[in-house]
This record gives sequence, structure tokens and C-alpha cells, in this order.
Amino acid sequence: MFTKSKIIAEVKKYICASTGLYFQNNEGVYLDSKLIIECNANFAGEFYLNDTVIILQDFKTSSFELFNLDGLFSKAYFGFYNYLIKSDKVFFIELQTNMMSYIENEILSKTEIKENGFYIGEKYLVVKGDRILCCDLDGKEIWVFQLNSIILSDDNSTDKNILLRKYFGVWNDQIFFACNIKFIIGLELSSGLIRKVWSTMDGFILDSDNKGVIPKPESFVLDKANNILIGAINTFYFEIDLITDEIKYFDVKAELLKFGIYFIKQISNNPFTDEHLFLTAMMKQSPNDEKWSSDCLIAFNRKTHEIDWHYSFENASLGTNVPQISENKLFQLDSNNTLHIFQKTT
Repeated sequence: MFTKSKIIAEVKKYICASTGLYFQNNEGVYLDSKLIIECNANFAGEFYLNDTVIILQDFKTSSFELFNLDGLFSKAYFGFYNYLIKSDKVFFIELQTNMMSYIENEILSKTEIKENGFYIGEKYLVVKGDRILCCDLDGKEIWVFQLNSIILSDDNSTDKNILLRKYFGVWNDQIFFACNIKFIIGLELSSGLIRKVWSTMDGFILDSDNKGVIPKPESFVLDKANNILIGAINTFYFEIDLITDEIKYFDVKAELLKFGIYFIKQISNNPFTDEHLFLTAMMKQSPNDEKWSSDCLIAFNRKTHEIDWHYSFENASLGTNVPQISENKLFQLDSNNTLHIFQKTT
């Protein structure tokens, strides 16, 4: 499926975009092999990217510089920290007021919002303790949802402090979140009403602490096109049907062992296609091998539940680095800050 075509050393960060591969090293930001934004030796920060601009954040000066996607400088903004970047807007928090501002078409606009959160369409969601607040960009409240109002099948959820662990995205006017006590919820974006709760899986056993529950609800990604949440935990592959609410799980341990794989590593925002889910995994230690086990990158077939391709990293672990894909390439950063690039062959 893939063959290694290139490695790039000393990569601090990279983003695979439709316009090419952007990556940052000590010299600055590159687009493919061309240095497009030069940074001096004292620069301490990183870059971000959306559909129209590159944002370079300097942690020392609390500033953001905007460039077009070819690296041409546009504007600089000072007195801001933190950020939230979306395809059409970039949000910043002001140092002095703690208020949120956003840049759209290079115009800076202020809001009445004081907390960082999720920007969805023309709505802004803020998580404050045990509640989710939805407001417009003027800070006007649209709805509020109390997390601790959720009652699960064990009838004791109200005695626990429910927190959000991960935001998956929007599907059919519903927003999906993973929560800390092993369940996933779906809220109606327009009203804040709860529409989905997944908390139990009949017959599922991972270990003594995970029987009949979703052990790591944040280990899923949203496949909007196929109306499904897909996930992988330890040696299991999962599918949650967003229409029927059915949860399916498959123990793929035997398939993993064919390739010497011990378990699948934590999912973050792992990429996928209609056919494959791209995962990192830890391999079994070889006999008499005194070093840590190797990590590997795999293309897991969502239909056959087989591994169609894998690559073992012998000289470095992968840590929590998540792969990225383009139309014909697969990218993986290792713990030594080496970016491995694989060319698609089939």
C-alpha cells in the first residue's frame, strides 16, 4: 500500500494540507522543500494553519503574525494569548481583558466572550465546569446544558463529577462529546437537548475495571459520511451507528499477533478513509531484547478487520504522535522529531 519515500529531520510540527506539506524546524516554516517563513534563533513559538492563512505565534511577545499560504506576510497582532483556529476564522484571547477576538478576512473583531471553547458555524460553545454554554459571537446565551443532569443506566451518575474529554464534531445538527466516566453523548446543536447517550456494551470485557462499558470513550473519531463513530482500544475495534445507536465491537487480537503487535495505542484524531483506519501500535518485545518494544504504524481495514499494511519503527518510539494522510501520502512523526513520509503505491 505504501513505501517510504523520504524522511525529514528536526521537525517540530507539521500539517498536511491541500496546498502541500507545511512543517517547522529551527529555521522556520517550510512548504514542501521551500523555506517560506524564516524565524530567528530566539524565536519561541509555533505555526497554525487554516484554509486561507498561516498564523505564527510567538510565546515570548504574546503576538501573532499572519501570512498567506505561500508565506507572504500580512499583519501582526500583539497582546494576545491562546488561539482557536477554524477554516474561516481565527480566535485569540486578549491579555489585558481576557476577552475573545477573532480575525476574519484579515479584520479583527471583538466579542463579549471570555472563555476559550468550540466555534461551530455561528455558535460558540464554552465548557465551564459541569455545564456547556452555547452563545453567539456577541456573547448572548442560546442554551445551557448541565452535564451532571445526565442519568445513566447505573443510576449513580449524578453522584460523579462529569467532565468532557473530547469533542468529536457535528453530524446532522448534533454535537458529540466523550465524557470522563466512560460514555459518549450527542446534543442537538440548535437547542442543547440531549439526543444520544452511549454508556454500555452488553457482553464486552476488557479487564476487571471495564466490563460492559466503553473503556476509553475519547478513542473514537467521527466519520460523518458513513454516519458512524469508529474507534480502537487495546485489541478491540469499535463502531457506533449514529442512526440506529447500535454499538459493535470486534476483538482483533489474533490479527494483531500475526504482525507481532501487542496493542493499539491511544487514538486522538487519527485519519481514516472509507476502507482504512490508520493507527499506531506497540509491538511485542523480541526474546532476549533488552530495549523497549518497537512502535508501528498500521492501515487497519475497517471492512475485513485485517491489517493491510504496517511499518515498524526500530530506532524511535512514536509517543502520542498521530499520523496524517493526503491523497497519495502518509506521514508519521517519531519521538526523535523525524518525519517519515510514505508514498501510496496501491
